Amino acid sequence: MRQWWVGVVIWVFGVVLTFAVQPALAPDIEGRAQAARAAQASVVVKSSQDGEGRCGGTFVAAGAVLTAYHCLGNLLNGSSSAAVLVETADGRSSRATLGQYWVGWDLAILVVDLPGRVAQLAPDVAVGEAVWLVGAPAGENFMVSKGVVSQVRVGAFVNEPKTVLIGTDQQQILAVDALTWQGNSGGGLFNQDGQLVGVAVRILVVSWASSKTPGEPLFRQATYGYAVGVDTIRKALGR
Repeated sequence: MRQWWVGVVIWVFGVVLTFAVQPALAPDIEGRAQAARAAQASVVVKSSQDGEGRCGGTFVAAGAVLTAYHCLGNLLNGSSSAAVLVETADGRSSRATLGQYWVGWDLAILVVDLPGRVAQLAPDVAVGEAVWLVGAPAGENFMVSKGVVSQVRVGAFVNEPKTVLIGTDQQQILAVDALTWQGNSGGGLFNQDGQLVGVAVRILVVSWASSKTPGEPLFRQATYGYAVGVDTIRKALGR
C-alpha cells in the first residue's frame, strides 16, 4: 500500500513539473525558430572578384539589401570592372548596384534582382536582450551566432585616418557579445521575434595576459561586436 502511494506522489510531481517547465522553455524554443526564419532574410555580399571579400546583408524591401557601407570597396573605387554579388541561402545570386548610402552611419542599400524574405524592423532594443547575428565570418557563409545586447548608447565611432568619415555621425550604437569577426560586417542582428535590431559594423578585440604560473603567461582574448542600432536604421530608411 505504501509503495502505491509513493507512485502516485511521484506521478503528480512529474505532471506539475512538466507544466511548470514548459512555459519557461517555450519562449526560448520559439525565439530560436523565429531567429532561424529571420536568417532567410539574410544574404552574403561578395565584394571582390575572387569572392574572398565577404560581408552580410539583409533584405529590408523587395530587391533592396541593407549592408555596411565599408563593405562595398569595388563599387566605391570607381572601377568599371567592379562587381559586387549578392547571394541568398538557397544559392541564387545577382549582381548588385549601389542605391542609397549613409557614409556617416556606415550603411548602404544594394539594389538586386532577387526575391527574398523582407525583415521587419524591431520597435526598439534593450540591454540584456537575446540576439542572433548572421554573416560570413572567415568566409563561412550564413553563420549564425547568439549573444545578448551588452550596451545601447548614442554616439559616434572613432576611425583610422583613412576611414575618417565612415560611421562618425551620431547614431544608436549596440554592443553585443555574439561571436563577431571579419565577414560579419553588414550582417543583420535579429531579436527573438525575428525582427532586425541592428547591422554589424565593427569589432573590438581585447587581449590580455595573466601569469597564473610564474614565467608562463596565459593569454586571453574577448571579442565584442558593434552594430548600428534600429533607431538609426529606421531614420535611414525613412520609417
